[in-house]
Amino acid sequence: MCLCWSAFIHFAKPNKFLIAQNPFQRNVIKVQDCIYHYPDKDVFLLGSSVTERIPAEKLGAEYVNWGLGGDTALTGAEIIRRLELKPKLILVECGLVNLKGTGPDLLRQIFSPVSIHLKSRLPLLEDRYQPLTLLHSLMRPVPNSTLASPVLFSEKHKEKALKFSQAKYARLLSEVQSQEYLKHLKLTLEILRSRGIQIVFFETPIHPSLLNTPRHIYSRKEFDRYFPGAEWPRITIEKHEDYLTYDGTHLDRPYAWKFAEFLRDQSRPFLDKKK
Repeated sequence: MCLCWSAFIHFAKPNKFLIAQNPFQRNVIKVQDCIYHYPDKDVFLLGSSVTERIPAEKLGAEYVNWGLGGDTALTGAEIIRRLELKPKLILVECGLVNLKGTGPDLLRQIFSPVSIHLKSRLPLLEDRYQPLTLLHSLMRPVPNSTLASPVLFSEKHKEKALKFSQAKYARLLSEVQSQEYLKHLKLTLEILRSRGIQIVFFETPIHPSLLNTPRHIYSRKEFDRYFPGAEWPRITIEKHEDYLTYDGTHLDRPYAWKFAEFLRDQSRPFLDKKK
């Protein structure tokens, strides 16, 4: 049975039409793909579902996007630290989006004995090739390199989603959770930087109505305090109004491509510096 499944995976090459069953599985597959098959990428993008929207294929072959739906940049940084990966550059999403996240669950999944010792040697055990995942993909064949179905929203839906984001950004995050997250993120990034990896933060476009909200102001102030620009380089957005989102924070597809080009061009000098 295992031989038949392995043969199917080898010859059918189901990667091209894979759709994960849920965001958590999408995160697992994204990380497994990289650490098992191409761990030597030069540039890692770390962040939340906001970063996940950035199309990796538009950035370039040396980039890998570890934007994790429902999670944070900290989880990606922790995986890089534990596995002792050595990219030349790590681009880290600014902001305090989802402080709880699924980080602990994802770390357990990636670093379980089965994952570390068997899945790296037997592709048929990877989450990407689980029968239910492939069946789900066959039932919904949508080619997409990000493992996610395309998001198409009506204007009415976008307006409703923006109002939800405005209400959310009007509330401050837990100060205790925010400080704990930032301290842990700084400690992890300092360890990576001590290994010779260049760390650069990047802002992502948001709807202009969110810029002066309590949550965004607090987030920016705390990031500046923990990661001052003189010590931690940052790629900033001059005109947020040049980009459209479908909910205030997640970029609409054409603008996600536009931002990918911007981020690629802005990060290239940092990458060239390491060559």
